[in-house]
Amino acid sequence: MRKVDSFLKECHRLEGINSTSLMRKVLKGFAFSDGTFVPKGTMTLVAARAMHYEEAYYENAHAFEPFRFADLHEKDDEGRKHQFASTSAEYLAFGHGRHACPGRFFAASEMTAMLAHIVVMYDVKFADNATLPATVPLVTFLLPDPTAKVMFRRRVD
Repeated sequence: MRKVDSFLKECHRLEGINSTSLMRKVLKGFAFSDGTFVPKGTMTLVAARAMHYEEAYYENAHAFEPFRFADLHEKDDEGRKHQFASTSAEYLAFGHGRHACPGRFFAASEMTAMLAHIVVMYDVKFADNATLPATVPLVTFLLPDPTAKVMFRRRVD
């Protein structure tokens, strides 16, 4: 299951559903050490997708490496931090800290179950052997290409 979990996390890292994370409203004006001032009422957020493509956080960040997190799990004593539903300052798909998405564990379980069902029951491919279509940005959301054609054929025993 570790490799399935890694595959899903890598898919979510590269093609998540939102390009931003950690949206917060400033409750009290704040000045950074460089003099930058953020006034009360300002909405702030983090460019999560940009961080997910950052070489400082992920070696070969633009490449899809399905077992990236499984491999990290094997190398690291704290393997749980590389699980799909785990958050970190580098992986912000579910937010981070005490306001991280409380449904992330359910989402990870559901995606694992759906992937298992599809892999066991269907042969899947893009129509005309096309490659993965580009993500369509809509404000901060990242949507799958609505014109992409995916073919499913039920497997026969």
